[in-house]
Amino acid sequence: MGRQIFHILVAFSLSCCLALASSAAAIAPHRSDYTAAATATITVNAANIMGPVDQRMFGINTAIWDSAFNTDTTRSMFQEMGVQALRFPGGSLSDEYHWSTNTSRNNTWTWATSFDAFASVALTTRAQVYITANYGSGTAQEAGDWVRYSNIAKGYNFKYWEVGNENYGSWEYDTHAATWDPYTYAVSFRDYVTLMKAVDPSIKVGAVVTTGEDSYINNTNHPAVNPRTGKAHNGWTPVMLATLKSLGVTPDFAIYHRYEQAPGKRQPAAAISKELAERCCEPPPAIKRLSRRRRIERRTCRHGTQLGVFKSRQANNQSCEWPFHGRQPGPNSKDGVQGLALVGFAKRPGE
Repeated sequence: MGRQIFHILVAFSLSCCLALASSAAAIAPHRSDYTAAATATITVNAANIMGPVDQRMFGINTAIWDSAFNTDTTRSMFQEMGVQALRFPGGSLSDEYHWSTNTSRNNTWTWATSFDAFASVALTTRAQVYITANYGSGTAQEAGDWVRYSNIAKGYNFKYWEVGNENYGSWEYDTHAATWDPYTYAVSFRDYVTLMKAVDPSIKVGAVVTTGEDSYINNTNHPAVNPRTGKAHNGWTPVMLATLKSLGVTPDFAIYHRYEQAPGKRQPAAAISKELAERCCEPPPAIKRLSRRRRIERRTCRHGTQLGVFKSRQANNQSCEWPFHGRQPGPNSKDGVQGLALVGFAKRPGE
């Protein structure tokens, strides 16, 4: 089905490429490094509609520093684009952010966009909202209070809540005694879920995962044994999930962030197009195994574009950041290669 969907949606990707090419042509006279390309003819059969693109693909990862967010202009743009997913407070700042004061760390100044300001915009759209609670420097009580304020006191009724952002990574702010530690995270996750769902049992709470049994080994005190191979692993995901299992806790969804290319490792478009075409239609094998083993339903959303794919049975796999580059974007972020990478993630849930 993955390859079939890929071919079906090539027309969608080509349409994106045409739009991007038009933009490139418009700015080309101002670029000293521009080389004219050979003329190409592309034929798209717009009448051959084989299936819809998942609506959650059209979303935005919002930011507390965005002073233009709570404006009529932004509201108008969201209405025009039909935004389907919004994430707050956005990225690594989530592990520093204290929602009740609209501050981060020990700062006294406040951010441009508060939680209520975000909600005032989000509620004017049909977007599914994802809120990331502060794991790095916050507490389970703070998260529970946030759910109470949001869904009980204010009646926002936001359904999806994440505990932390990329907490396996040393780039995340972490004030715990054992930093970036999957065991500590799992024990804390239990407490977060308990207090958050005590306030509103209808919410869904997700845990941070990454691929690989030996990825991000930050602590070796709690190894997890693979029951099939008998081999012990200290990577973030196996330790975190094994700990959750021992605690009797199953997350409602897994949060997976995917970046196709890291800064400094970008390749020319021609070198990666074939690779993307062959593999972008399927999630990483470790994530598929995770979903089968843990009965976790898989949903993805991304930074800049929220994606809904790989739906399974009980929870979600949210890839709440899935841009082409983490930072320092290069040419591939602006040409058709990124459109190609998106094609395989544009399936409907359940397919």
